[in-house]
Amino acid sequence: MAFSVNNIEHKNDTWKTLFAQPLNKFAIYAAKYLYAVSLIFVCLFLFAALTYAFGYLLQAIVPEYNFNQYDPSSILINSYTKLFLSSLGILSLQFIISLIWGDFLKPMGIGFVGTIMGIITANVGWKYAYLIPYSLPTLALKITKVKKGFIVTKKSIK
Repeated sequence: MAFSVNNIEHKNDTWKTLFAQPLNKFAIYAAKYLYAVSLIFVCLFLFAALTYAFGYLLQAIVPEYNFNQYDPSSILINSYTKLFLSSLGILSLQFIISLIWGDFLKPMGIGFVGTIMGIITANVGWKYAYLIPYSLPTLALKITKVKKGFIVTKKSIK
């Protein structure tokens, strides 16, 4: 997301034209950053909404799954809110990296290596993994809890 927001100016070489506008640089960068944050919010919101909707679609197709007896909205809201907040650090780093380099490979390569490094450090259980922004989404999903007895099955209905 961060690269695609800044790629428009890099591809067309229009940074000078953008900075010639009667706006200060902070306003331009802040608007681009807020646009990237809103894109991530929309993507995660759609992902949560479509997960919920396709669960009910699966219930309509296969009635034995009993999805209509279970409300996953609290789990979805909890986990996707944590994912959104934990992705802001990654977005900030990638936003700065994509401002520095205009090509695709350097920001994407750094992000790819950082994501792999973050997943490994979070799953290994390194005590300083919370200091790496790329490990925060994995750590956020690991601490998402589901209440015991929250799932209703056919056996518990009878």
